[in-house]
Amino acid sequence: MESARVIAGLTRVVRDVGIAEELAQDALVAALEQWPESGVPQNPGAWLMTVAKHRAIDLLRRHTLLDGSTKSSPAIWRSSSSAPLPTL
Repeated sequence: MESARVIAGLTRVVRDVGIAEELAQDALVAALEQWPESGVPQNPGAWLMTVAKHRAIDLLRRHTLLDGSTKSSPAIWRSSSSAPLPTL
C-alpha cells in the first residue's frame, strides 16, 4: 500500500513516525481536493510523497522560524530538541 511507503519515507526525513503520519494524511487530503479537478497523476505514490515532503520542509522552516534556531536540520527533529514541534 502506498501509505506505508510514504510514511516510511517521511519517517526517514522527519525522524518521527507520528509527524510522518500527519504529513502523509495531509498529502492524502490534498489529493482528495486536487485530483477530482485535475485527474489522478500518472504516478500517484510519487505525487503523494512529493506533496508530503514539501509539507515537511514547510514544517521544518516554520519550526526554525518560531524557535529562532540556526541548528542544522536533523537536530531540530530529534526529541531532545528544547522546543516542541508545532502541530499540524
